[in-house]
Amino acid sequence: FVFSCGTRSLWWHRALRRVMERLGLPMLALLLGASAPQVCWAHGKLTKPTPRDGISVGRAGLDENNPVSFEPGCTQENTCDAFVCREDAPNPNVPITKVVAGQSLDLGWSFAALHVGDCAVYISYDVDKPRSQQKYVKIANLPDCKSYSTWSIMIPTILPAGRAILRWDWVALHIWPQPEMFVQCVDIDIQSTSSTLPSDLDSFSITNPPIYPDDGNDGVGYRNAFGGTSQDMTGPSCIDGTINDCWLTAPGTARNTDGRRTSDGSGSVIAPAPQPQPESQPTPQPPYPAPQPAPQPVPAPVPAPSGSCVSNGPEYYTAACAA
Repeated sequence: FVFSCGTRSLWWHRALRRVMERLGLPMLALLLGASAPQVCWAHGKLTKPTPRDGISVGRAGLDENNPVSFEPGCTQENTCDAFVCREDAPNPNVPITKVVAGQSLDLGWSFAALHVGDCAVYISYDVDKPRSQQKYVKIANLPDCKSYSTWSIMIPTILPAGRAILRWDWVALHIWPQPEMFVQCVDIDIQSTSSTLPSDLDSFSITNPPIYPDDGNDGVGYRNAFGGTSQDMTGPSCIDGTINDCWLTAPGTARNTDGRRTSDGSGSVIAPAPQPQPESQPTPQPPYPAPQPAPQPVPAPVPAPSGSCVSNGPEYYTAACAA
């Protein structure tokens, strides 16, 4: 049998094992269990600030390291409640994180598999609503987030004070055109002098309708990091287009998804027009591939390092990340 780090191969493996057990072949089922790709069952998650699962250091528990399709009933990741937040309510055992509008916030994440893809950060004030009814504004892009594990973002000054949810997502693109989606939520308390009300914000649903495409061929799709497509980042525009690499998904960019969203209807505060990106940056920026790079030869497969699963292309992924 050949297995990969993708969720579908693991689903197939588990289903086959259940069939073997029902057919009265427990030894074969046991051997299948032993052959499962243990090193590839974990992918990555947010660790700082401490998310609702309470895990903030090291290689975290497997459940939330895996894509949201591992959650019961989640067959289409971009429409699942689990892709809004993995948990449906705050965790009373996890302290609320204090943040200040107009100041920076340090983020950190732990990836056990360095899949190509991009991360983003959102804010919602709908703490007491079901996940399917929560509305968010985007505040940051974190492009090519496998290339670094910490980053500092600016909390937009326009955000009002109050309890809120900080939502971090990672759309992994290593099995293009099919994405793998990961998410964590952090309960925060925003301190702010802004006179804006949460109802003034031009907020939108993450999943109803889905703000992200189904796959690389749906609408604006996703970049194929291994070539053949433009390398623009996919996602909606930010509430403040002048900070946190928000220019990457500003209105008018190739893979902006504002056309997919629906707002609260009452919100009127929208993203400021993004500033032109200067030729050279005064401060280091996250690495991000240039648009339409020249085709590169696929690296020769080598064994994956112990405890990790690094994918640099379809052929490499098959050889290095198989069972």
